Amino acid sequence: MPDDQFRAPDHASVAGQTLLALEGQAYGDAARSDWKGVVSLETVRADLPAAHFGLGMVVVASVIVGLLAGPVAGVLVAGAFAALFLVVLVIVLLRGPRGLDAGRRAYLFTFGWSSYVTP
Repeated sequence: MPDDQFRAPDHASVAGQTLLALEGQAYGDAARSDWKGVVSLETVRADLPAAHFGLGMVVVASVIVGLLAGPVAGVLVAGAFAALFLVVLVIVLLRGPRGLDAGRRAYLFTFGWSSYVTP
């Protein structure tokens, strides 16, 4: 008989197998049942008009902050969203889509949150 049958199992492989078993059976089923019917594709999807409205809200907010707290603060608000857009654009370009599709996805990610703010 080979010695492998009598050797104690490695703790990392046992823990990994246990985690995979729990994740695949208990956690996966529970997560699916918790989210089933709660989140639909329509609530997750951002559309272009919502992103345009989000961009408008950022412009208005940066102007208001600029008037109340000073021009530097207004530029910081607008710059933060511009930086977020550029970071997301680089990530999207690295992951696959090119050209206008990459810009659209980054735009929707950066400004598409307005659909959650407006009724």
